[in-house]
Amino acid sequence: MKNAKSNTKERLLNHAAQIFALKGYHQATTREICKASEINITAIHYYFNDKAGLYRAVIAETFAELPRPEIGTPVLLNCNSIHGAMVKFYTILLRPFLANFEEKNFPPKRFHFVHNIITREQFEPTGLIDDLILIPANAIHVPLNAILCKYLNVQTMTDEIHRLSFTLTGIGFSLIHPRHIVNHMAPNLLAEPEWQEKMITRLADYAVAIISSEATKSQ
Repeated sequence: MKNAKSNTKERLLNHAAQIFALKGYHQATTREICKASEINITAIHYYFNDKAGLYRAVIAETFAELPRPEIGTPVLLNCNSIHGAMVKFYTILLRPFLANFEEKNFPPKRFHFVHNIITREQFEPTGLIDDLILIPANAIHVPLNAILCKYLNVQTMTDEIHRLSFTLTGIGFSLIHPRHIVNHMAPNLLAEPEWQEKMITRLADYAVAIISSEATKSQ
């Protein structure tokens, strides 16, 4: 019985992720999600209360299966060099994207559907998952901002530090995700031996170059 309930819930989450990603929250209906899942609509009320609860669960439960990018500020500040700090930063930041999805309890497609849902939120904001997105974003940027302030000798946060922080984070994401684009444009990039270690090292190299350039400008 427990396995049956778990399977029902997972089917709803998987099909809901796909439909929300393709249609958006407002255009998707619980009826079509249940039809695709071949499950009675009462199951949504049983597991998630309503459509909003299902929408949040798609994001929250998928995130829960991934390693969290918990980047401790002291961990970065205690590194002996800015390069070492950035290696540590990118290692933790990209851990969810380097995960072996085959070992997870959900299909790889669900993760990609969730990524598309979050992208849609930028253009069709629902306000339903802001906390789920902002909490991990804050956990990423606060420690990175701290390390940038230290090495640039800045006492208070500025817009330039924020701009630099978003730039360094974006470089990491663009080189690793979404993988199908990277594999299409540069098929050998993620296939060579020890590519993960090499990617992290090169990302840190790029970051140090940018930070050094900013330090020079501020002198």
